[in-house]
Amino acid sequence: MRFWLPLILALGVGLAAGTPGAAAGDRPVLRVAVLPDQNPATLRERYNPLLDHLASACDVTPELVLPADYAGLVKAFTRGRADLGWFGGVTFVMAHRRAGVDPLVMRDIDFRFTSWFIKRADDPRQSIDAFEDAAFTFGSPLSNSAHLRPRHFLKRHEGITAEAFFGSVRYAGAHDAVVRAVVAGRADLGAVNAEVVGAMQRDGRVDSGAIEVVAKTPPYAAYVWGTRAGMPQKRRTCLRDAFMRLCFVKPDDRVVLRRLGARTYFPAGIGQYRTLMAIAERLDVLTMAAGGETAP
Repeated sequence: MRFWLPLILALGVGLAAGTPGAAAGDRPVLRVAVLPDQNPATLRERYNPLLDHLASACDVTPELVLPADYAGLVKAFTRGRADLGWFGGVTFVMAHRRAGVDPLVMRDIDFRFTSWFIKRADDPRQSIDAFEDAAFTFGSPLSNSAHLRPRHFLKRHEGITAEAFFGSVRYAGAHDAVVRAVVAGRADLGAVNAEVVGAMQRDGRVDSGAIEVVAKTPPYAAYVWGTRAGMPQKRRTCLRDAFMRLCFVKPDDRVVLRRLGARTYFPAGIGQYRTLMAIAERLDVLTMAAGGETAP
């Protein structure tokens, strides 16, 4: 018995360590999947303060999930591997249709978001029509702000079909990759969301004088936090309230909000994405394979 007792105790510790939430006092694990619109190190720095806030507010153990690409974010929910997600418009619509993801909250800026067409500051061209036959880059094919909205803008406001007008059309992936491609001269013109450009200029990742904005899209509904289908209402309510209680005048909350590019949060509803659904269907974006990152 003296031999077996230590072994039994060791096995018990091993089993407890492998049980979700056991190491955190049996608190449930909250898997938080986020849009991979910047590099992983930047994403961890951005979301860690929020994870700490949610852990305290809702008595959970948050785990950050970083998908490899935009389609991977949708997969995380269709395969039951995520509970709370930070979506762009297109990925939210896809996750809503394929996995029943419900909208939770939006930032104040997400009700009137814009995309920018950027060029190098030393490029003399001042309008989109001057970039005929130039090298152009979108972000991800599944990005609302770095693909769908800019593509819609080009067609509706400029009468341009990207592949027929530009010399080449590529997909850089993350928003910061679009900015870097333009600055490095790998693209003459790029479509990117305004928030990422501003953040990169503020933190020094790109010189504020290195790029210029050629055109801006009209405002639209953009990013949204959503929860998995079937999440208990009590948990959804706690998460919603945790976001909405964040107050910019409180120092700790201000750190969270600044990292997320927000001043406050509001409840989100599916009605705010009806226009996006129509545009996505018109451009055939929603028929893209969930596992692919190929252009439509």
